[in-house]
Amino acid sequence: MTDEELEWGYVAITRGRYKGRIGYYDDDAERDLLVVYLETPWVRPYVLVRRSSVRVATDVEAQSFQREHENDIAHARAKRLLKEEIR
Repeated sequence: MTDEELEWGYVAITRGRYKGRIGYYDDDAERDLLVVYLETPWVRPYVLVRRSSVRVATDVEAQSFQREHENDIAHARAKRLLKEEIR
């Protein structure tokens, strides 16, 4: 996957230890390693996944991830917004 094709957001992991999982790509750890949250974005521990081992998640996959983690995602977003307002 090239840098032009992959933007921050939902990804499907296609190879390796986390194959078959949907996650949220949030940042680059190194040139070829991505920071991917397998549970609640910005809150839960993340894993490092090779760029070549992910693809952009389909809309159905992203929606499934969102539904599964709906309450935690809403809480994390609210917490982030509050921190930004305090600064």
